[in-house]
Amino acid sequence: MRATREATRTVFRDPREAIPFGDGGIRRSTSAPDRSRTVRSPVGWLWILVGLFLGGSVAGCDHEKISEPPPDLVRMVDSLRSVVEGLRGESFRGPVEVKIVERDAMLAVYDSVAPEERDPADTAWTSLLWAFGFVDSVEGFSDAVDDVDHSSLQAFYSRGTLWIVKDVLDSSEELDVVVVHELVHALQDQRFDLEVLLAEAAGLDSRQAFQYLMEGEAKLVETMYAAGGMDSLEEFLPDQPLEAYRDTLRATGGLDPELVTLPTFHPYDQGAHVLLKRWREGGWEAVDAWWRRPPRSTRCFLDPRWSCPTPAALPLAPVVHLGADWHRAHRGRLGMLHTGILFSIWRDSEEWIEPGSLRSEDFLRRGRDLPPDSVVQGMVSDSFALMEDGEGSLALVWRTSWDDAAQAGRFLDAWSRLLVRKQRNDEVVAASPGTLMLARDAADGVWDRAERFGNEVWIAEGVPSRKRLVFEGGQRRPNGPASVR
Repeated sequence: MRATREATRTVFRDPREAIPFGDGGIRRSTSAPDRSRTVRSPVGWLWILVGLFLGGSVAGCDHEKISEPPPDLVRMVDSLRSVVEGLRGESFRGPVEVKIVERDAMLAVYDSVAPEERDPADTAWTSLLWAFGFVDSVEGFSDAVDDVDHSSLQAFYSRGTLWIVKDVLDSSEELDVVVVHELVHALQDQRFDLEVLLAEAAGLDSRQAFQYLMEGEAKLVETMYAAGGMDSLEEFLPDQPLEAYRDTLRATGGLDPELVTLPTFHPYDQGAHVLLKRWREGGWEAVDAWWRRPPRSTRCFLDPRWSCPTPAALPLAPVVHLGADWHRAHRGRLGMLHTGILFSIWRDSEEWIEPGSLRSEDFLRRGRDLPPDSVVQGMVSDSFALMEDGEGSLALVWRTSWDDAAQAGRFLDAWSRLLVRKQRNDEVVAASPGTLMLARDAADGVWDRAERFGNEVWIAEGVPSRKRLVFEGGQRRPNGPASVR
């Protein structure tokens, strides 16, 4: 992914206002994104709309926009504390302060206490989104996140304080439901120390799984309160497969940008559905078991039949070795949810990719695209690293594991088709369905390779080499390479 390498999509798009595409393409270089702007990562999104912040002060905010609650609101909150204690079967360990904030000051308040700045990996997040293919430009990205926050948030909880947006007091007929939801977060914090659990949930997929747990429980208790009984909870909290959930958001014009909306909204409903099943089977003790040992994979919530083991570590050392001038800018696990989102974003790519603009366009005619959720079925674990050299060039190294070889092969084929689209100058040098994809950008002198080894798929993109890129570590695997090309 060097400085002259272009890709060919406007992936991050909003039908109301397309993001400018700049000079007509993006390049395999960190100079392509505007690095003067740090985009909130999903690590940050977890704490924006969901109504939870783990800070204390509100430095830099207009304190004239912050006020004390009226006495009747204080009495309502105190009464609902008892309701939450009864529904959850746990007592609050301490008080919860209430503050009112005006909507035009809301973003400043929660930005001042949002914890994403504490994650050093966030500094490379925009480059990572670009390298995987989630976005082609970061211009307007932060504004899109803020738009979702500003229009949707009614209240949020910060360490010890319940913040309520002022206009909700006058317009909302369900203020009590909103307060119940946020009081559940306060109880979670007092029982388990959410900041500690967040720190332990290192990486994108682990933190997203924690989002499902945290928001799912709050949504479950909120629904218990609103439903007025326990018999009909399944009616209010049905299973929410991702594709059906996309259709629901799409029907109301609320899906785009999917990279923001799906990780933000889906954990509420699907998290509540999965936790309801656990509660039915084992009571709150079954739910608390996950709090004591939180799920580390979004598959725990997307595939409720899965046993939800802790994802196995997948070392990247065997995949590819880059020179000493390369350093790791970002690492982690992408996980089932975000991998599915990536394929979903690209499924309508024929709408913005002009005919004849792909060097290996013929490759796409040999097969067909699969639904994004079927592509990620059976994903067990993954590990990636975004590498950067001293000249600003990027390389992506990604190792994935699957339930079986068939699912691994299906993912490889889908990724190969995505690769041809996002790197339009790639020439496919070798390809074997379910086994291998090798492509080269001769102008940049870089290679891209995806190869299956048993139930694993290894991927490397943007690797400079004068000869064909091979995975030396794959040759030494017990079952041997899936292919030799």
